[in-house]
Formats: sequence, structure tokens, C-alpha cells
Amino acid sequence: VTMRLRSIQGCCLQLVWISTWTVQYAVAKDEPKSSSLREELFVDRRPPPSEEAVHKLIAQELPSLPLDFMKRHRNDNLRLNDSCAPYPDLMQLEYHNNYWQVLRSEPLTFYLFGAYYDNRTAVVRREGAALVRILATTNVIDIDHKDYPPSYCQLWYEEHSVPFIVPVREYREIWYKEWADSPELYFPKFVECALPVEVQYLVPKTVSLVASECAHATNNLRVIYEPPVNQTQRGFAVCSTGLFNPYRDNSVRLIEWLELLRLLGAEHVTLPTFGIHPNATKVLRHYEAEGFVSAPGVSLTRGEPALPHFSYEAIKAWYNNHCVNELIPLNDCFYRNMYKYDYIVIIDIDEVIMPVGIHRSWSDVAQTAEANSGSDDCADGATSLCFRNVYFPAYPERKPFSDAVPHYMYMMQHVARVADHLEPGLATKCFHSARYVTGVHNHYPMNWAGGCSILAVNESIGQMQHYREPDIPETLENPVIDDLIWRYKEPLVERTQAVLRQLGLLQWVPDTPEAVVKDTPAESTSIQQEEKVEPTGDSKANVDLDSAEITKTLSLAEHIEL
Repeated sequence: VTMRLRSIQGCCLQLVWISTWTVQYAVAKDEPKSSSLREELFVDRRPPPSEEAVHKLIAQELPSLPLDFMKRHRNDNLRLNDSCAPYPDLMQLEYHNNYWQVLRSEPLTFYLFGAYYDNRTAVVRREGAALVRILATTNVIDIDHKDYPPSYCQLWYEEHSVPFIVPVREYREIWYKEWADSPELYFPKFVECALPVEVQYLVPKTVSLVASECAHATNNLRVIYEPPVNQTQRGFAVCSTGLFNPYRDNSVRLIEWLELLRLLGAEHVTLPTFGIHPNATKVLRHYEAEGFVSAPGVSLTRGEPALPHFSYEAIKAWYNNHCVNELIPLNDCFYRNMYKYDYIVIIDIDEVIMPVGIHRSWSDVAQTAEANSGSDDCADGATSLCFRNVYFPAYPERKPFSDAVPHYMYMMQHVARVADHLEPGLATKCFHSARYVTGVHNHYPMNWAGGCSILAVNESIGQMQHYREPDIPETLENPVIDDLIWRYKEPLVERTQAVLRQLGLLQWVPDTPEAVVKDTPAESTSIQQEEKVEPTGDSKANVDLDSAEITKTLSLAEHIEL
């Protein structure tokens, strides 16, 4: 027994020794061979940003907040007098769903998104003064001015320590109640105030909308005025509707689209986002760094939480709510760019206005179209140049068009389209004149101050290529090949691939000549209006738009959110 115990004890000691040696060897194996090396933390050791840098970051998050003006005058006790119209402090403002400020004026609540200085020649000629327009929403539409509660603009200037207070001159709708009318919706409009004669040549820095002249404001918006710096007004800017799909990686399609727009003549593109796929975010950050793209955040006016996954669900749940809401970033984009560019182009990321015939650029197209409008007794030029829609469906059963370009370049490979264009004015998209237009919808101008209204551009000059399924399935039959986009093949392929490689989205992999990027067709996630409408703005269109179509086509067409 004693010998057995000793034998067992010896075995146990041997096992302990082997285990200890194994652990020590493993640890020694992982240790660096040189004693001069040590583990180091790789963390952000930069000092906190300066106050000025923080203010710039806030300005990017909340472009409508005049934080710089507030900080400059925080000790100046700005007010009309001791009991009237004090300048609001930062923490006295009422915010709503991140990007909005609030005026509660019984029985209405105004949600305010932005404010803009408008001294364009056509506007001053018509209105008799420069204006400040506040982009707002309320849950009423198409009511008389007298039925609104009294409202005033408190205008603040760098040159004055007291506000100039003026009554609201006009509530200008940018939505038709025939499209959708519910007390649960908030409808976009411009709340307009004319600048007083005493300061008619000065640009206000901020504005508050209030219910009485001496009220303590609960909102204060920076007045946007962005003329071109060291250059003349020229070229084209693009405004697009908000991107809201955080699940679909549309980064490749996005790059192809942006590079094509640049080839056609776009100088800047604005793409608002509710929250998108990380790769799509990477793409937008790349183009933002170049100065070609702005990607501001946006939220739903009613107050649905501004969270990417919830926003996606909320938009799908009630698309009319989104349709009303998307006019806000479109008009904001228009007013931010109207002094810098000749035309503002409103298209979605599945749309391209394509030059036709001898035309190769948007500039060529606009020049020819405007020349045609001049021959139609339109000396001042058209309010908007609008293009006929033609669908380029997916046709999933068709093989790629050509092996001469990568199969993942969606527009280059999808050159089969339906045979016929839609009628002028139906689901159209436009070049909007920055001289005349004062309010925009996705498809046409809503209000304007001059020009000869809408010009329907002949499809021999340009067409609006819409990469989605048509509303009438029968039109899918007998497609035609339309390869106009192939005129841009070499630069478009080269630029698209260069960005894909730079962002690590296109890489060489073992045993394959080239990494294959899978391009899955976009899902149908929502619905979009396609209506034939007669604009009832400040002027009438010369396109034959049938108002009866408004109601008939309110069965909303399928919309593809890439």
C-alpha cells in the first residue's frame, strides 16, 4: 500500500511539473524576444478640441442654430427694451426631434427647420422687398391667412443691438391638400417676412418666430445666406431625397451614380440621411471630404424617434408621412444653393437626367432648351426645364449587357428600357432656375417669382432615366436598347473603380482575377406618388397638367429605396 501511494504521489508530482513547464513555455513563446519591447495602448491622446472647433462641429450637426451669434453677444443683453423681445438664450430654445425648433401659438404648433434670406432680383421686384423665409410645418393646410394666429418675425442684425419686428406677410404652401390631407400630418410651408425699409440692405443674422411682438422667443434660427465665394453664380447643384435604408449596401450604385453626375456637370450633391449602411456612409464621407457631397441628418417632423432602424420602420409604416416630410430637405437644399448655381436639379439616386443626341452635358442640354424657350416668346427664360420620364427596369432574366465593363456597374449594364416615355409632366424631374423658383416639390416647382413657368424639354434633347419598375407591367414587354450612358464608359468605369479601391470595397483576392462585388437588386420598401398635377403656385405652367389626375393617381406608385 505504501509503495502504491508513493507511486501515485510520484505520478502526481510529474504531472504538476509537466503542466507547469508547458504553461511557462507557452508564455515565453508569446513574449517578445527583445526585452526592449513592451505592450502599448493605442488610444486617442489628442487634447480636447478648442471652443471654436466645438462650435464648428455643432454647426455641422445643427446648421440652423446660430451658436456663433449667440456666443458673440452673450453678454450684450440684446432686447428691444427692458420688457420686450429679449434675445433668447441657448437653453431657452425648444427643440424637437433633433433638427427642429418650436413655436406654440394656439391653436397651432409650428415646427421650424431653417430660415433663408432672399433678395433675388425677381423676388424683390415682385414683393417690393427682400424676404426672410422660414421653412416650417403645421398640421393645417390651405387655410386663409386670417385664420392663422398672429405671428411676427424678430429679426436680429450684427449691426444693431435691438431687433426689428415685423408681422408675417405670407404663409406659402408647398404641398397640395389633394395629395394627402390628415390632421395627423404636418405640411410644409414657408412663413415669410419682408425686411423693414430701415435695414433693407442689411442681411439679418438670426430670426425668431413669435406669437406677439414682445414675446420671449422659444426659437432662434440662423438666417442662411450663402453667396458664392470668389466666383460667379454658375453650373448645377443636385438635391436628393433622404436615404433611409440601413440594411442594404448600395455603396457601389451610389459611387457609380455620383461619378456619372460629376461627368454630366454636377458641381455639388446634397444627400440627406436618416441612417444608412456603414459602407454607404463610408462613400458619403469620402465625397464630403472632397467637397462634392453634403450629407446632413434629417428627421420626421411628427416626432418619430430619429434612430436609423426605427426611422426605416416608420417610413415603411406610413409613406405619406415621409412624402410630406421629404419636401423639407429638398427646399432647404434649394435655398442653400440658389446663390451659387444657375440650376438646382432634384433627382433620386435611381434617376439620371441624360443628355440625348449631340448633347453631352447638362450645360449643353440647358443651353439648347433655353434657346427653344426663347423662341416661344419667353424672353426671361423658363422657370424650370422638365424632362420626360422613361423606365429602365431590372429585367433580371436578361444577361449583363456587356463584358466590357464590370458586371457590378448597374446603370452601365441596364440599358434595356420600356419603349415609350411617360407623358410630359408625369413623374417628371427638372432643372430648376435659381433665379425664379421659390418652392420645390420632387417633380416640379411649386412657386416661382418670374420666368415663363415650366418648359417640357423634348426627349430629343434630354430624358429622365428612371432605374426602377414601371407602374404598368404591360410596358415591360418589347423593351428597346438605349445605351446613351455608354458614351461615358471610359471615365465612368475608371473613376468608379478608383473610388471602390480607395475605400477598400474592391480588392484582389486569391485565385480570382478580380474581386466580385455582388450587386443585389434593390428591394421595394416604400411607395411614392406619381401624379400629373397642375401647379397652383404664383404662376401657371405651360405644360398641359390635368388636375383630375391628382386624385386618380393617388394610388401611390411603388418606390425603390436603394
